[in-house]
Amino acid sequence: MTPVGPGSAAIILAGGRARRLGGADKPLVPVAGRPLIAHALEAAARRDRIIVVGGPFEIGDDRITWTREDPPFGGPAAAVLAGIGALGEAADETEVLLLASDLPDAVRLVGRLDARPIPVDADGLVALDDSGREQWLAARYRLGALRRAARDLAEPGGAAMRVLLGSLSLRTVDVGRSAVDLDTWDAIDEYRRAHPAPQQKDQIMHDTPADLESWVRSAAAELGLDPEDVPIGLLLDVTRETAHQVMRPAGPVTTFLLGLAVGRGGDLDDAVTRVRALIAEWPSEGDAGR
Repeated sequence: MTPVGPGSAAIILAGGRARRLGGADKPLVPVAGRPLIAHALEAAARRDRIIVVGGPFEIGDDRITWTREDPPFGGPAAAVLAGIGALGEAADETEVLLLASDLPDAVRLVGRLDARPIPVDADGLVALDDSGREQWLAARYRLGALRRAARDLAEPGGAAMRVLLGSLSLRTVDVGRSAVDLDTWDAIDEYRRAHPAPQQKDQIMHDTPADLESWVRSAAAELGLDPEDVPIGLLLDVTRETAHQVMRPAGPVTTFLLGLAVGRGGDLDDAVTRVRALIAEWPSEGDAGR
């Protein structure tokens, strides 16, 4: 998986009138147990900065810098320009993850986008959905290329994304059904039926940090281990990613495999990187047979 860290950013587009939803705040519509925007924020979690164009919504995430497009409700191109502006003087070499906020499988989608670097002769990597369409709002771009495209756009209000980005040199990444977006109530209802909200007892991340830390210290002492050697947050992240993107029983089994690898002298960070790359490449049930 491509390293992502300082110098990377995400722009999440969460504005728009959502006319096909009767004007509802689409980013806040619950899907699979969480607001839609929460899936995008989780997918962007490895980025150094997160810009959300829209809202602001009361979602309790202090990682976010909020901004709005000009003119208001001016469309995705105007929103991208607002996101670029919010990045200020960030270097042109900065990689920008651009995401719409209506992608319920955003974590799996971004895992596939992150599985390879942007080619040196390209301006970005764009998701290719299962119908063969390029998804401009599910992509990684070089910030310098986005700035160049923005300068060439005469009128951002109402401009189509192909007008903004059509001059860029882009490569595609086949992401299959993970690029599904939810524009209508029918689509939302269909997705909810196929992906019901998990029960709280099945949610690994619902354990409170205090209770979990207490358990880890007790279990480590019982096994003769140093609890400081247990990277709780990292293990929970990998377990959750595996459970969500591969299958639920694979989560704890994968954690055990990581423990075996480290116990045999392997490096944990390297093992996690390899596992995450495998998760990103693993076909979902909907992709099988494609």
